[in-house]
Amino acid sequence: MNTKNLFLAIISLVFLWSCGKEESPVEVKTNSLADDLDSFVTIWKTVNKNDMISIGTNDEVEQIFDYTIDWGDGTIENLKNGNPAHTYKDVGVYTVAIKGKFPSIKIDRFLTNIYYASYLISLEQWGANQWESLESAFENCKNLEYNAMDAPGLTKITTIRNMFKRAGKFSGANLNDWNVSNITDMESVFHGTRSDKLTVDKWDVKNVVNMKGLFSYSSFNGDISEWDVGKVESMNSMFNGADLFNQNLNNWNVSSVKDMTLMFSDAEAFDKDISEWNVGNVMYMGGMFQFSESFNRDLADWNINNVINMHHMLEGSGMSPENYGNTLVGWLNTGVQHDITLGASGLSYCINDEVEFARGALESVYGWYLWDNGGVDCKL
Repeated sequence: MNTKNLFLAIISLVFLWSCGKEESPVEVKTNSLADDLDSFVTIWKTVNKNDMISIGTNDEVEQIFDYTIDWGDGTIENLKNGNPAHTYKDVGVYTVAIKGKFPSIKIDRFLTNIYYASYLISLEQWGANQWESLESAFENCKNLEYNAMDAPGLTKITTIRNMFKRAGKFSGANLNDWNVSNITDMESVFHGTRSDKLTVDKWDVKNVVNMKGLFSYSSFNGDISEWDVGKVESMNSMFNGADLFNQNLNNWNVSSVKDMTLMFSDAEAFDKDISEWNVGNVMYMGGMFQFSESFNRDLADWNINNVINMHHMLEGSGMSPENYGNTLVGWLNTGVQHDITLGASGLSYCINDEVEFARGALESVYGWYLWDNGGVDCKL
């Protein structure tokens, strides 16, 4: 056999062997960091070719970044800057993992409801990262669902203000393992969320000063009766629009609170006894029970002598003529400020000598304006 024929024979044998051998698929693992328990892991869903996502960070805080990010499409970068961004060639669902020093996150960093905030669909894992800022972290991330089983490192921060604000799909989870003992500001953390699965009854909130809007316009109805709120100064709008909330709060120590404006406004289900609250330091109660249509309690024992604003306080609430009248009598006896407008539109009082005297004294002696629907005969 000459050299040419030998070469052709070898080629033929190689061809026959390769045709009979089944090719093994090549496994391409694009998320090596996503399986690491130390990584911060999120899931994003793009909707167009060449969509960009940007993981915003808080530019208002001086920070040092030094991390590795796996974008979930085979791209891995080592970066030392905030606000990392990436463009995806194809439409898809991508798992993004970050490991290293990544001190803050603020997806919609200019709070303009930027389009890519809606691309974030899941928070999967917090990892070992020690956060230095989580203020407005996921604000406006309207499609975000919470699936993390671990807790964030919060020991370096004192505020989680607006953390999930308007993250509409956020249902929550059992977050009792979060260490919030250093937090002083919880304003609007769950505002505009579902929070229907949220469990935070074991949170150590003893250092919190600001709870303004904490559960406003959410579906939260969890037990927080044992919270130590002794340092809280603002409960403004705390349950405003929380239309399912109806939990026992009578044991709360609210003696430091100064602002209860709109606290239960539009909280349609709330009707728990809070008659024993010490509200002696409260100055603002405007709209506190406005349109809280189930609320029907006697507040006669409240010491309101520091309250200077009661505009719309009881307007549209469910307070009965008996409870409304008794409340006016009790307030007169505990002492009140002068020149107060009490908004109680929609409410009536029982006509009797005691209530008539109290109303007369409040109006003529203290200059009150009682904006209500007048008296009714409760004996009928």
